Amino acid sequence: MSNNDRLTRAEYDAYRPHAIMVDHIEQCRSAFGVARRDFRIVDWGCGRGKLVLWLREQGYDAVGVDLDPRPFANGADLFHAGGYRVDECLHVLDASGRAPFPDSSFHFVTSWQTLEHVRDLHAVAAEWSRLTMDRGRGFHIFPPHRRIVEGHLFMPLVHWLPKNAARRWLIGGFVLLGIEPDWWPRARVGWRKKVRGYYRYSIDETFYRAPEVVRGCLAGSGLGMEFVDVEDGGRGRALARRWLGAGASSSVIRFWYLNHGRNVGLATTLHRRHLPDPALAPLDQRRVPGREDE
Repeated sequence: MSNNDRLTRAEYDAYRPHAIMVDHIEQCRSAFGVARRDFRIVDWGCGRGKLVLWLREQGYDAVGVDLDPRPFANGADLFHAGGYRVDECLHVLDASGRAPFPDSSFHFVTSWQTLEHVRDLHAVAAEWSRLTMDRGRGFHIFPPHRRIVEGHLFMPLVHWLPKNAARRWLIGGFVLLGIEPDWWPRARVGWRKKVRGYYRYSIDETFYRAPEVVRGCLAGSGLGMEFVDVEDGGRGRALARRWLGAGASSSVIRFWYLNHGRNVGLATTLHRRHLPDPALAPLDQRRVPGREDE
């Protein structure tokens, strides 16, 4: 279901976030040594708020942020049913992409299928760094830049091409073959309009980046990162084990899934902050060694 659809009870009851994401959340909480009710999480690109609601019902102090507030209304009924106020759980980013929270507000930053839609990853990384507590972490799941089939248009390899006429013509060829998401199921839409719509979406709403580009964007904001294989592989890995003798930890299989699989994980850690020298603080703000704060 998309953010334009109402979040139903049946959809929500069938929902579970990725187990590896939950594992990373719990590892971070354990490192901080705090109870779930005190562990603060922000979901970046929250949409209808499905993940935020799930996290809250598990006892975490979770909120969501998004540039577009319109989907918030599609999850409002379930938030209200759970006793939560939508305006306290889901928040709008301002025009510059800044979240309405103070610095160092969160232990953990997460996102699901969001990074491929981020135009300015430098700015987003800077905001993640600002919001994250020292030693805080994050985990993000999104499609790798060389996934075989583009996950929004369902067209193989179109996102491998530059954003130019070559991509447009490849999209047009797939539309002729009937390989498309069909965003107009109840209307007769011509080939030209379909190609124009899919192409504009492809160049304006998707931004696939090589791993080294992602690493550079995050490093500039003090965020360390590691790509994580989040796919169980199913039949593909079973065949690899049978035919190639390649186990789950095989470097070849791992390379394939990190670069060409359906999804990839991105684990982040905030490097040690360069905090001000306490000796430079005003006298009334300095701590006296051996004396507890009043």
